[in-house]
Amino acid sequence: MYGSVNSEVSSDAVSLETGSPPSLKLKLGLSSSDEQRDLAFRDASENRASPQIHSGMKRVGPENTDPRASKRIATPALAKTEDPFTAAMQNASQQHRKSEKEKQALQFKVLELEKALNTMASALEEHQTRRTMVDEKKATLEIELQHERECHRVDLETTKAETERLEDRIATLLTEKRTVEDTVRAKDDVIATLSGRNDAPSKDLDEQKREREFPE
Repeated sequence: MYGSVNSEVSSDAVSLETGSPPSLKLKLGLSSSDEQRDLAFRDASENRASPQIHSGMKRVGPENTDPRASKRIATPALAKTEDPFTAAMQNASQQHRKSEKEKQALQFKVLELEKALNTMASALEEHQTRRTMVDEKKATLEIELQHERECHRVDLETTKAETERLEDRIATLLTEKRTVEDTVRAKDDVIATLSGRNDAPSKDLDEQKREREFPE
């Protein structure tokens, strides 16, 4: 009885060392409690078995010659690497942390963009205020300029009319002067004729005036 159990244990240990899956648990369909009882039974069997049972076993380590050591070491590693739920949870956790970091980076970028937008809005508002002031000043200057142009036009028209009036007055005075001069000349001619001085008309009117003012 013990020899058959030991042979099955030896085949299981060899299959685990060579990388093939254990066959005992698959054949019998044992649970974890059944496996623990089977291991305890194997311990008792191996303590009573001859040394030839271990003659075909491979050593797991330099100091460990227990054929069950390979199964005890390999089974948790296989369970850890072959658990899809744990791997999925770890992947989901990593993706969540990565998403949180990306979210924080995007939130920071949004804040920076909002600050820049507020700065641009303030600058635009200030520019619009200045433009409004400039437009108002321009409108005021245009009104003043139009008023000055109107005043200048009125002054120019007034000056032009006054100039024309003065020119007409000067022309009238010149005409009157010539008339007076002609009258004086005619009177002088009459006086000269009466006094017997027939050469008087050949003299200039100004010379005649001087003769009247300063007689010899």
